[in-house]
Amino acid sequence: MFDTCISGARVLTPEGLCSLHVLLKDGRVAALAPADAPAPEALETIDAAGLHLQIGRASCRERV
Repeated sequence: MFDTCISGARVLTPEGLCSLHVLLKDGRVAALAPADAPAPEALETIDAAGLHLQIGRASCRERV
């Protein structure tokens, strides 16, 4: 079981925006699942339908 499921977010991936469930375990992304499938079981579920999520970046405006 996962700690948190961020359900139905539009996630920015290298391929573009994808509707996904983002599954967290111990504060880290543990898995991704398609949003058209039932949300996996988790202790907490956050409804992120209609919201955008970018994984692994501190700031979209940060320059390196």
